[in-house]
Amino acid sequence: MPPVVDVTPHVQTLSSTALEVLDGEWQTQYHGIYTDPKDGSTKKVLLSLPNADGWDADPTVFVSILNRIHREMHIWVLAHHPNVVQFFGLYKFPEKTRWKTPALVSAFCEGGTLREYLGRTPDANRYSLVVDIAKGLDYLHQEGILHGNLCPESVMIQDDGIAALTDFGRAKMVGLQGYTTQSRVTTRYVSPEAWRKKGTACLTAEADVYSFGMTALYTLSGNEPFYTVETEDELRHETSGGTHLTHENYSAVQARHWSLIEPCWQYDAKSRPSIHETLATLSVDASQNSDS
Repeated sequence: MPPVVDVTPHVQTLSSTALEVLDGEWQTQYHGIYTDPKDGSTKKVLLSLPNADGWDADPTVFVSILNRIHREMHIWVLAHHPNVVQFFGLYKFPEKTRWKTPALVSAFCEGGTLREYLGRTPDANRYSLVVDIAKGLDYLHQEGILHGNLCPESVMIQDDGIAALTDFGRAKMVGLQGYTTQSRVTTRYVSPEAWRKKGTACLTAEADVYSFGMTALYTLSGNEPFYTVETEDELRHETSGGTHLTHENYSAVQARHWSLIEPCWQYDAKSRPSIHETLATLSVDASQNSDS
């Protein structure tokens, strides 16, 4: 297990803001400046703190939150790739503040989440972003890391416009027990088998590929997966026995792009391509069609 990386002496905290995050688990984020102790260079960073509701009344809640932070750190610290948001370490707040747990410190991404970025930049090169996401996920799988919660909120757009993966709260190391935290996921991006299984059984490479397919569909079309379905019960019914998505409902997606991502959401998990295979086909198309 990697050691705890304490970057407290190298971080200056700036303004804080309360955020409404989809899974309801990250409540407050601080902006800060990280100074590299080796060369003195500085970088803007984000300090993420968990929802602390209930930990004063129940000590087990505090322990659970602390465990989540450390589990996420122990996986994230292993990932070094241009399409994974850079992780620096943990920041410990002064004892007199209300924060009793450390914050996760990561690179600040000017573009915001994928959803925010596409909302502001409708003419973005969406196919290029899909390739970026595939590169990040392929890297994680090559390193034996399953993401577990890939969706538009777990993709950030860096200062150079390149997409990078973040949010390792549900991530799992292949072959290791206990390297995951049970947290809520974004249901429209979750594989059908996740509806049928509980615990870590649904955290697989195939499930990640399904979530990638849904995220790619959203990126290319601008529409949520199953956007005609309103409730979770309806969504569960819609995906039981097969994933019923038709190209006609996502006409903004070019036909050749649809054919490349459609295999990712096959109902039978074993019928889905690996993310490495998917990235290969996406990259070939990108090189042959530079106007994508």
